[in-house]
Amino acid sequence: MKSLILATAAVFGLTAPAFAFDCAKASSDVEHQICGSKALRRADEDMSAAYTKLLRTLDDPEIHAALIESQRRWIKARDSGINDPATLEGSGTDDDSTPPSWADVLTRVTRERTSFLKKTAGGKPAFVAGALAQRKALGPSGKGPWAGFSSSCYFIPDRQHPNDYTYNCFGSMSRQNGDRVCSESTDFASYTSQTTRIVADIVDGRAQARAKCGFGNDVKTCPDETVDKAAADGGWDMNAGKDDAPGKPELKLDPEASETVADAGWMDACLADKSFPAGASGH
Repeated sequence: MKSLILATAAVFGLTAPAFAFDCAKASSDVEHQICGSKALRRADEDMSAAYTKLLRTLDDPEIHAALIESQRRWIKARDSGINDPATLEGSGTDDDSTPPSWADVLTRVTRERTSFLKKTAGGKPAFVAGALAQRKALGPSGKGPWAGFSSSCYFIPDRQHPNDYTYNCFGSMSRQNGDRVCSESTDFASYTSQTTRIVADIVDGRAQARAKCGFGNDVKTCPDETVDKAAADGGWDMNAGKDDAPGKPELKLDPEASETVADAGWMDACLADKSFPAGASGH
């Protein structure tokens, strides 16, 4: 794939100038938009500089890998998910039926990405602070080979104003204690999220699902252990199959992941008790 801009080039470790390709040879829709808009070109260069500056400060290999993947999937989501407003029904604003230009929309989301890359928290880049907090929350359960995150990210258009987008990442978080792996994943489709929880054991180097439950899908509804701790073993489907087994994660840390340790308290019991949920062991 042709490197368009520094934002793309830097993801793959290149050092090309911010606007190095020949616009006369532009082929993709995004290339044409960048070539045709000074504001978008400048916004892209600013994002490239912010990304490169942050990347060069990272000496932690797990956080370094997380940032590279974060930028790669943002570019992928931008290129495939930001549509030409002129082609979208109902894309005008409340007081003006004329939609913004495609370049304007791309410029806006690019500037938002730059702000994200520059954001700080507690004297550190917010991306780094988020990754460190995530590592602390995971503790020892984040160190095994089956522990980590796998996410896909999308630009989701507003229902009333399709030219307004929010950027969200959905995927899975897995934690590991010995040969026990507990996983929670979230999928998004048609403006609805679906959550699935998997209890698995590692047998002969492979994950075998023991039980599953979920929310908002056709899987048996998970128990609400926050209401009744004794009910934590109930509501699980004990017929989980090999297709339900979690795979090895893409990243050890992912500050943009939708899943968080704080929101998955059920995993503590799952990791500590090999018989959780009741009857899962030896299924």
